[in-house]
Amino acid sequence: MGYRVTRVFNTRTLNDFFALPYKIYKDDKNWIPPIKSELKRILNSDKNPYFKQASLTLFNCYDKSGICSRITVIINPAHEKKYNVRSAYFGFFESYNDLTAVRYLLQEVITYCKKFNVEILEGPFNPNHYSELGLLMDKYDEFPSYFQVYNPEYYKDLLTKSGFQISEIFHTRKNPDFKKFVDNNFGNDLCLEH
Repeated sequence: MGYRVTRVFNTRTLNDFFALPYKIYKDDKNWIPPIKSELKRILNSDKNPYFKQASLTLFNCYDKSGICSRITVIINPAHEKKYNVRSAYFGFFESYNDLTAVRYLLQEVITYCKKFNVEILEGPFNPNHYSELGLLMDKYDEFPSYFQVYNPEYYKDLLTKSGFQISEIFHTRKNPDFKKFVDNNFGNDLCLEH
């Protein structure tokens, strides 16, 4: 099967980029789709203030059936200046469970990063108002919490088998018994609805 990786450069490739998650998650009851207008604003380097100092490049990978994987690459010179390392960050990663497609996509990203003397590629990092970081690693059968990332279970394997390793572990905490906590600590002055 042939693969082709291209930078997002016109309306058609941008529409492919936005459409891919809707295809991947179409039967996933726990996926909460992004607000399309917000996602377009986030990925518009003219409108997102984060990109006044950083660059953004979007890539799509296609097979004979159409788009099968996507990714963004962010290079921020302010980060290099502060931490003295030339890093690039990948984000908005979405893919079918196709390791070959992901490897083609990441090879193109690595080739692109070498042009800018990037020393390390980290991610996932989605630069938006709440900066989504990392991958969901467990509890795929539960609805995600606020500001929690969500992805298919196979993403960990796709990235690990492509040479990435875990660098940090974050935890999402929730209190399923919050009303009981409020009643015991704040009396009846606080009204909450479920």
